Amino acid sequence: MEMCSGMLPSRDATGSDKMALILKEVKELGGFCQTLQQQVQSQRRSLCSAVALHESSELEDEQREDTSKRMEDLLELQHELQLQYKSAAEAVLGLRQDVAQRAKQEELLQSELHSKEKQIQDAEDSLARIAPLPLPDEVEVTP
Repeated sequence: MEMCSGMLPSRDATGSDKMALILKEVKELGGFCQTLQQQVQSQRRSLCSAVALHESSELEDEQREDTSKRMEDLLELQHELQLQYKSAAEAVLGLRQDVAQRAKQEELLQSELHSKEKQIQDAEDSLARIAPLPLPDEVEVTP
């Protein structure tokens, strides 16, 4: 604005009201331009903020989608692991039952073995109590 007033001849120098009117309009136009420039800067900042907010919102949306996808993947993985755990638990339960069954079988076999050993021992004791028959020293064989 100051630049404009320096370019035009001053009112005193020309003495013309017309020049004063032009100078006044130029000053008003300068003020209007200055106001517009401030508004443009303010709107630019607002627009930049809005763009940044929008980009941030888009990033948040993408992050939400990514997080949602990750959660779905994790839930799927958790379900898979639960199924594997269930299968493993069933296998362990089956093995425990087999071990228990084999332990019972072993116990039965041990009991049966002990019974047989006792029978053999009793038979040997019974044989020992029977007087041994004397065997002849020489056996004659007649034709």
